[in-house]
Parts: sequence; structure tokens; C-alpha cells
Amino acid sequence: MKVVKSIPHLTYIAVSPRHPNNNCILADGAVVHRIRNMNEFYYALGYTDDMHENGIEPEFYRWSVFSKDNSIKSAFCLQNKIAAYLNKHSASFRGKYGAAYEGCASENLQDECVSCRTRPGHKAVDSTKFDN
Repeated sequence: MKVVKSIPHLTYIAVSPRHPNNNCILADGAVVHRIRNMNEFYYALGYTDDMHENGIEPEFYRWSVFSKDNSIKSAFCLQNKIAAYLNKHSASFRGKYGAAYEGCASENLQDECVSCRTRPGHKAVDSTKFDN
């Protein structure tokens, strides 16, 4: 296995049932992991049972918190959370990309990344309220 020393751009496909890579995480466009349990994946991003009980869809949560204009958390934080999920669930990811995280803020793949904690105006996610 080729070891990569640069941090990959991580994306996932989870809402396109006909897409051949549905429920997959991609690193720089190549599939690195097939998500077996989507609930566990969304919980790793910060989604909670409380949100589910309040009718908040997981993808709406992800968009509201990480992607929309003036989102609560940064795109870097989403990358960090996906990397933390992969670090826990994918030996091939650890083997191929583990070296890329040495010596950087993402090295420990903490629950709350440095980018989010130090971002001006950062606020905690209220699990029951999201702007549409």
C-alpha cells in the first residue's frame, strides 16, 4: 500500500441511492471506505438522538452546521470529523493516510478541532434549533 504524506480532501456520498459510490467516503475523489452504518457515521459528525426526535434530518444537520453560509462550524472541522471516523473504522485509511496527520492540528483527531474552538464567534450547536 502506498503511504500518502499529504492530508486528503475527504468527501462522502450518502444521499444518492443510484450513485455507485453511495454510502462511501472518498479521499481526493477515490473511494477509501464504504460506510456500513450511516447512523454511526452521522453521530460521528455530531448528530444526536435529540435531533432525530425533533425531526431534524442528518443531512440537513450536516449542511446547517458545516456547509451553509455562516455555518456554526468550519469545513475544516467536517474534514476532521470524517478523518476521526475513518481513523476509528478503517485500517486501510490509517495505513495509507496516517502519516499525513503527523505534526498537524488534526494529528489527534479530537472531537472538537482546533479550528472550531478558536474560530471567532464559535458557538455550541443547539441540538433542537436550526435555521432553514
